[in-house]
Amino acid sequence: EASSQLLISDNLISGISEEGIFFEGVSSGGVSDVVENEIVDNTIGTNLQSTIPIGNGGNGIKLERSSGNAIFYNLISGNGFQGSTGAGSGILLNFSLSTGNIIGGNLIGLARNGIDAIGNAGNGISLNAASSNTIGDVFGDGDFNYISGNLGAGITLIQSSNTNTVVGNIIGEGTDGMTTVPNGNSGINIVGSSNNKIGGTNSIESNLIANNSSDGIRIEEFLGTNSLGNEILGNSIYSNVEQGIDLGSDGVTSNDDMDPDTGVHNLQNYPELV
Repeated sequence: EASSQLLISDNLISGISEEGIFFEGVSSGGVSDVVENEIVDNTIGTNLQSTIPIGNGGNGIKLERSSGNAIFYNLISGNGFQGSTGAGSGILLNFSLSTGNIIGGNLIGLARNGIDAIGNAGNGISLNAASSNTIGDVFGDGDFNYISGNLGAGITLIQSSNTNTVVGNIIGEGTDGMTTVPNGNSGINIVGSSNNKIGGTNSIESNLIANNSSDGIRIEEFLGTNSLGNEILGNSIYSNVEQGIDLGSDGVTSNDDMDPDTGVHNLQNYPELV
């Protein structure tokens, strides 16, 4: 049954065998019939004090073919260790009708104190074939997502998750601005996805991507689908274990004269300071 314009607020949602919250739409003339719901101020995957995990087995929140939803001010941690489809994420947006969703102001992978890790088993946020969504402080109101302590990547965009905007997130650090809380993979993975915007020219659009266990940002192909045209602008990327930005997940790629080669982002040369 279609669900639209619902408010799910101020709930404790923990210990469920599969997803904590699951919206599934169907196409009605190419448009989702599950739209414009609000998921606000919930605790998903821990006890009420958010000090210990009582994870949902699957994803904390899963939106499948659902558009125009707002996910704000939730704590989403400790999920995804017993789901039927493998390690679950804090939030999963799934399939092509999942568009126009906004995710802001959440703690994903952290305890309520903002410095202790209660990681989700997979990524903090995953987009699978989901395009034109916004992750972060899009309005410049300080509604940062803190995405830290997850066992996978902070954010993964995979399988033609195109034209998404990722701005104003803190990935790999606690809310105190000092505590290192790494994600177990890269800060952001872009896999077979194109024309996404990561950061921007305005300072409020900058993402902080630090301390993660692999690259700051990793960009790869996916089953022959290239990743092209992604904009990475104005971010603070430092102290990650591997590269700041890695094209192709193979470490440093040597520059070449006139940059004629092909591959992920056409293996764009990195800047050289002389």
